Amino acid sequence: LGAHSEWAPPCYHFRMPYWKHMGVFLKYFERLSYLMSQGHHVCDIAIIYPVAPYEAELNGDAARDVAFEIGRKLFESGINFDFIDHQSVERAVVTDGRLVVENAGASYKALIFPNMEATRWSSLEKAAAFAEAGGMVLSVGVLPSVTDRAGRNDPDVAALSHRAFRPEYRIARADEILPILGSAFTPDFQGLEKHVRAMHRRIGPRDVYMVMDAAPGS
Repeated sequence: LGAHSEWAPPCYHFRMPYWKHMGVFLKYFERLSYLMSQGHHVCDIAIIYPVAPYEAELNGDAARDVAFEIGRKLFESGINFDFIDHQSVERAVVTDGRLVVENAGASYKALIFPNMEATRWSSLEKAAAFAEAGGMVLSVGVLPSVTDRAGRNDPDVAALSHRAFRPEYRIARADEILPILGSAFTPDFQGLEKHVRAMHRRIGPRDVYMVMDAAPGS
């Protein structure tokens, strides 16, 4: 190969022919990273990050894989979402049909349990309250049947799951979720092209969008 290293971008080695431009290039990313870390993320969907199945040693890897598959499908379809932990779900309040995490500046119209055989009792309680106030609570894969309150075979878990998960929101596979969410509400950003994506952040009184994969001038 001799001294020809152009085949290996984006290596930051000083021998690269574009090394002299790296200062300007990295300043651009510094400014972008600063801007997109301000304020809070605005989206309508929260996926519970499935820690509880690992803690209970009940198919944690399967729950994780479904969570990530749901995330990929939403992202590829231009639908924004957050992964949310059980502590944030527990302290959230239900207001006007949304699940609001006040100190995070976040609120959601839909909450997803990704193939979680085990979950926190507090998460299931909040999901039931959210569903009864008009929110969407979806289960992809198995329904929760084990909690940290009394383990397995707790009759109250089945009763709470019945309140939280309406039959039409109990789905078997991640690829069934897009038609349900797509018909439930309209994203706040839609591109002309099929796969345009955007990240929306609210920074003080301003709404800031980072738009990806849109044709110039569209």
